[in-house]
Amino acid sequence: MLPGLAFIVFMALLTKKSIEFLIRFTRAGKAVSYGGLMGIHLGNMGKHLLRFHVMRCLEHLQVENIILGAATTCYVALHPQVKGVSEKYFSDSNLSKTTSHETDADLTKKLWDFSMNLIK
Repeated sequence: MLPGLAFIVFMALLTKKSIEFLIRFTRAGKAVSYGGLMGIHLGNMGKHLLRFHVMRCLEHLQVENIILGAATTCYVALHPQVKGVSEKYFSDSNLSKTTSHETDADLTKKLWDFSMNLIK
């Protein structure tokens, strides 16, 4: 997970610097943002189409993550193979082994107390 987050941060910084570079060296020179730069080069219609396309891609990823996130919950709640199975851990619709952290009663109590303090 950490390498993935590092990659996302790296790509965000690279994108930001690329946009700054484009804005600084564009011939129009009037652009102060990426949207403005796209408006200059693609026209207002192109800028709005690009924005629409980016938003549609983000919406698709969000909906896909919701569906994938709910798959295991639905499997455990509805599938006949897991009827009667209790106090087990499932991941990606499969029974998974628990680690010592997940069965540590003291750690569980600390987490519960911390969570309750957050909502006070």
